[in-house]
Amino acid sequence: MQKLSRNLERLKNSVNSSKNRNIRFVNVKDVRQCKCCGSIIGVGDTCLTVNKKKEGRRWICLSCIDAGLEYKQTKAQMNCVSFGDEGAYMALCDFAAEQEAELYDRGILY
Repeated sequence: MQKLSRNLERLKNSVNSSKNRNIRFVNVKDVRQCKCCGSIIGVGDTCLTVNKKKEGRRWICLSCIDAGLEYKQTKAQMNCVSFGDEGAYMALCDFAAEQEAELYDRGILY
């Protein structure tokens, strides 16, 4: 089983405490394939399951979820850079662009 990061653990608690039953973090009972990256999710592993109307159930592995969270965190940090600190802002822009490219490769962003 994969160890959850702190942000991922908070997201898991938030999603699973919600009344919405169409999105849940679950322990897989059968071998599944990640909708985003195509990796195999083994029996007993934790993943996010999404059941959208007319699209069917999908499983998303924790590494894809974690990559998306890191990207969103980087974008939020870009908004917190102090005025006039172009070097820090440009470094965050470059890092965000690399993360975004990885998310496109995984199929998380379209």
